[in-house]
Amino acid sequence: MDFTCIKAFRCTICGNEVPQAEADETYVCPYDGGNYDVIYDYDKLREAIKKDGFGKEKDGMWRYLPLLPIQKGARLPPIVAGGTPLHHIPQNATEKLLGESGSKIDFYLKDEGRNPTGSLKDRASSLVAAKALHDKKPLVATASTGNAAAALSGICASLGLPCIIFVPAAAPPAKIAQLRSFGAYVFLVDGVYDDAFELCQECTKKFGWYCRSTGYNAYTSEGKKTVSFEICEQLAGYVLRGTAPEHPLAMGMCAEAARCIDMGVVELGGGAFSAPNWIAVSIGDGNIISGTWAGINDLYSLGLINRKPKLLGVQAEGSDYVYRALKTAKTPTEWDKLPAIDSATVADSIEANLPRDRVRACRAIMDSGGICLTVTDEEILKEIPTTGRETGVFVEPASACTIAGIKKALRQKLIPLSDSPMSMVAIMTGTGLKDIAAAQRAVTASKDEASSSAEGPKMERGTAIKIPISVKAVEDAVKGLPF
Repeated sequence: MDFTCIKAFRCTICGNEVPQAEADETYVCPYDGGNYDVIYDYDKLREAIKKDGFGKEKDGMWRYLPLLPIQKGARLPPIVAGGTPLHHIPQNATEKLLGESGSKIDFYLKDEGRNPTGSLKDRASSLVAAKALHDKKPLVATASTGNAAAALSGICASLGLPCIIFVPAAAPPAKIAQLRSFGAYVFLVDGVYDDAFELCQECTKKFGWYCRSTGYNAYTSEGKKTVSFEICEQLAGYVLRGTAPEHPLAMGMCAEAARCIDMGVVELGGGAFSAPNWIAVSIGDGNIISGTWAGINDLYSLGLINRKPKLLGVQAEGSDYVYRALKTAKTPTEWDKLPAIDSATVADSIEANLPRDRVRACRAIMDSGGICLTVTDEEILKEIPTTGRETGVFVEPASACTIAGIKKALRQKLIPLSDSPMSMVAIMTGTGLKDIAAAQRAVTASKDEASSSAEGPKMERGTAIKIPISVKAVEDAVKGLPF
């Protein structure tokens, strides 16, 4: 990017604007601690894209380098985040997953578990690491519940850039193992995420380390916004596949073409984009949903989409700060000042007592005309095997939370449906391999072993049964199954 395309960094709370150099120094607004939005000159950006196109020679998220606050020629991580698949879920599978109302939805899963370290947060860490190298920072530190830490550790390892991680000691062992495997310096903090966050802030200030922490470093949401760019470009590929099969963006797409007929396609600089009606995502610290909305605003301001999707934000009942904030307050200052809560949920990656990007998360949902709701841990766990069974995508609890929220919104008729299908994208933020213990708990809670009968154990889809070494035992168990 040509940095002249950046007008300023603007505080989300007070609206104070500062130049990029000052924002890089303070991270957040010095007056009220508000997060910064990056304000672009969209006329300049559009002309630049019209002239040079998108980064055709770049892979993954770096295809959108012209829309990112990093200079051309910056050293980029050799392992590439982004470029994850957008799965179009067939109608029969959508109905099984979402219920009868699923017949009215043209449904897609954005599978972020396919990123290098298994989560969407690789996008944020990639941009932050590139920025750190460009600014000649010797070390990067972050606080995390696990996914952001794994992302930073892996990306930094690929660049030979040291990183220090502050993570709650109770984080899933699989996530901690990732950090150690990538060679990070790991502090297991005897406390919750918010304790790890505060300790990281104190140490980065004291020792002069570069801080990547989510909801503090403005570049994290700028990296995450690339998920919206991909969603809209891939969605256009589905539309074009149904209308112009010879188009290059229509090639290589899985499943059938889109059923939704109201998705217009806009083309510019070798890219084609189309916006869904809804985007659904779970909320923890608020940075993913704020980044998603930032990407949508970029595309809309550039004229690359002709509408903005509504956002469905889903929180665990045990960690529902944003839900409470939207119920009780209406302004950024009010959202910012609400006290911390005591959070607890099986979905550890969206557990936060005081979400660090709470203001922008609330603003994104409100500005989009969307909704926020909560689901129970039991509902979350139930959707891990259900999502896997119906879509073939293995998700961690935070992603299952999104599916549970969509089902609840449809059940309670919070999402209006019509005779024509509407398009909806659910962002699956991380792979189920991140938290095998939760997946084991989920399948055990549903049906770990089929009940025995006088004829012996019977198989059902998703069950595991013990049998003797006997072909007859297998024959008896599969009797009546549809194959």
